[in-house]
Amino acid sequence: MTQPLLALQAAIVATLNGDAELVALLGGAKTYEQAPAATIYPWIAFEEMRARDNSVSDFPGHELRVSLLCVSRQPGSAEALTIAARVVELLDDANLTLDGHRLIHLAATSVDLIRAGKDPVRKARISLRAVTETI
Repeated sequence: MTQPLLALQAAIVATLNGDAELVALLGGAKTYEQAPAATIYPWIAFEEMRARDNSVSDFPGHELRVSLLCVSRQPGSAEALTIAARVVELLDDANLTLDGHRLIHLAATSVDLIRAGKDPVRKARISLRAVTETI
């Protein structure tokens, strides 16, 4: 049986790489588990994933926390935040199909802009919370 984090990750990648508007913003289907070293900006990658048991009675389930990074090298924050806004549109309250699990709820809980000193890279972090049930 597929772990719930891996099932959610696969569904998110498929959803984001399958959206024509987001693919146009990124210049290609560039949502990754981990971006390859030579990937041209902008792109999206998973930053963190956590799962905890959320079983109720006879219903096994999990609460999942996932953060995605929308990474840009454009001056300012506009590109990273525009990409993040589209990701939130696609994933907040989405009805994704997960292998071996049923998605009960998926919510975008925050978007944070990360600027590291003089580094020209701008990152928008999207935090997601999901509740799943094992089927």
